[in-house]
Amino acid sequence: MAEKTKSTVSDDMKEATDMIMNAMVFVIVMAVMLPKMMPQFSQAQSYFERQSFEGQSETRILNATSTVQNVVLANPWVGVYFINDGPDIAMIRLNDESGDIIYIRPLETITINRLGAQDRIYAIWYWCENNQTALLRVYGQY
Repeated sequence: MAEKTKSTVSDDMKEATDMIMNAMVFVIVMAVMLPKMMPQFSQAQSYFERQSFEGQSETRILNATSTVQNVVLANPWVGVYFINDGPDIAMIRLNDESGDIIYIRPLETITINRLGAQDRIYAIWYWCENNQTALLRVYGQY
């Protein structure tokens, strides 16, 4: 077995020292940069959570009358479509009793997509005008 010469040993030591120094510089840079990068990581995580869903669906049949009714969903939906089988116009609000009213005419289909939104669909409020009724078929995805 050949013995290493003094210059070979010193080259090996220099190479090992350089590797250790590079690793130390990397650790220091990461220690300084990581706290500054955390808000971006948090925003990215939040974004990807809003984009994700389980790929499950749920069907509901809602009988709208002149009484305001609501359904609270166990699994918030990322998307939904409503089909009004009539005979009258139905009105819905999503998530909040005081939100915007969406009118669905008989035989009309309305699609609502909340993929990527801050709020998913967690409640549906529905009703008709006085003495009117409507049968709503509701298909949601979560």
